[in-house]
Amino acid sequence: MQKIRKKSTTALIEGDTASIKRAQHYASVHRKDFEETLSEFLRIPSISAQTNHSNDIRRGANYVKKMLVTAGLHNVIVNDPASIASDGSSAGGSASKTKQSSGQKSQKNKIAMRTKGVIQGHPIVTGEYWVGSDRPTVLIYGHYDVQPVDPIGLWKTDPFEPVIKNNRIYARGASDDKGQLSIHIKALESILRREKTLPVNVKVLIEGEEEISSPSLLPYIKQNKNWLRSDMVLISDTEMAGQGQPAITYSLRGIVYLEVEITTGSRDVHSGIYGGAALNASEILMKALTMLKDMQTNRIHIADFYRDVKPISGVEKREMRDLSRNEPLFKKELGLKYFGYEKPGGKNIADKGKYLFLERTTAMPSLEISGFTAGYTGLGAKTIVPSTASAKIGIRLLSDQHPKHINTCLRRQLRANLEKLVPGGLSNITVRFKDLGLGSPVCVNRNSSYMQAGLSALTAEYGCKAVLLRSGGSIPIVADFVKILGAEPILMGFGHKQDAVHSPNESFSLEDFHKGILTSIRYLYSLAGK
Repeated sequence: MQKIRKKSTTALIEGDTASIKRAQHYASVHRKDFEETLSEFLRIPSISAQTNHSNDIRRGANYVKKMLVTAGLHNVIVNDPASIASDGSSAGGSASKTKQSSGQKSQKNKIAMRTKGVIQGHPIVTGEYWVGSDRPTVLIYGHYDVQPVDPIGLWKTDPFEPVIKNNRIYARGASDDKGQLSIHIKALESILRREKTLPVNVKVLIEGEEEISSPSLLPYIKQNKNWLRSDMVLISDTEMAGQGQPAITYSLRGIVYLEVEITTGSRDVHSGIYGGAALNASEILMKALTMLKDMQTNRIHIADFYRDVKPISGVEKREMRDLSRNEPLFKKELGLKYFGYEKPGGKNIADKGKYLFLERTTAMPSLEISGFTAGYTGLGAKTIVPSTASAKIGIRLLSDQHPKHINTCLRRQLRANLEKLVPGGLSNITVRFKDLGLGSPVCVNRNSSYMQAGLSALTAEYGCKAVLLRSGGSIPIVADFVKILGAEPILMGFGHKQDAVHSPNESFSLEDFHKGILTSIRYLYSLAGK
């Protein structure tokens, strides 16, 4: 096992300026090459949620391998159930044959260790570059899988044929996460091509299941925690604070996502014969769902839900107010005149303006009905009383809330609501639950040396002071990096709300793509502590 460098308690020293300039010059000269590589990556429809794209998922994994090998990393492996033998050895030559340094040769047994145990889901791609035990070890994490493209009719261009317009590249996965992931791979390439070594030890872990809650990654991390041990984890899958305003995210909300289905009879029935008498599954479930929260205040009505919720600090509240100038832009991008908590005139109807947009969406829990299915939804009319209805519910959690506890509370509350609504109670219907995702929230040290070095690198490249942000999103595996590996996550995002991630016409700023590469180069050198 390699020795992990102890974290410094002092400010990190600026890296080798000459090396930074040479690597950044390489990146600047190869701007078009990097854009072409990204475009080729984006053409792969690596949709993890749809089984008909399983071959595309493997194409995506192999393309990541190609990029890592091109960058100059060692021991690049596609950990794929289709290419890992039952004895744990690599089948089909999944490990790259890149020439190893002397430091890498001492780590040759790591290939076998990283292929122990069969990966149950989509391939996980790993690689490394070992410099020495006197340097920090950085784990770079990202994902090559993307969201489905539905509704396809709202796309203005083919989601898997990248188009560049107004210095933005449009394609599914452009921002989440192929574009942001490529930033760090191209930074590594720029350094290694010019300097022939890295300033820090680097390990890379790229998965293909992030968009479906990473079911295979946690077992993989547990199996390979010795190899994965690092001082910090560098992740780019979040947002900046605004156009030209760099930021690091220090807090992520957790998530509970489940599906509930109720059945009120053996079949759908004719509404002209049974309407007014038969139990209508869609009406019952809709009513039970609306009882879960107040739509004006967004107060969640689930027993014991707020048990572990703590208010944010005064410092954080002031930071959010300073950044709230972007609220009108957020509305414009969404095509809204008012948010749900406003009334005409822009005044807050829920709590007299106590909470701003950023506080509501990043520092408070939320509950949303993400999907609802019942009855006949095809063309034309079909007069029935639905006997089955289902809904998908997503809850975002704060840092001290526990996903399993909230999951239990949600199930219990739904059952209680249905008990009140159904004549004869729950004995008169069937209720089924299916868990679709659990992820713990994360809140990291705002003042750590790694955090401060990241803020300094962003400030230097963007020419304005980088800020700290909370995010309303969830990256479930981040909490596992902290818990299992003891590694500090640095969430250095280069996306924007206008990127439309998970929506039609997703895009990514090429200006931030290239500035991100320059920032990553500077950041890796600042971590070396030369």
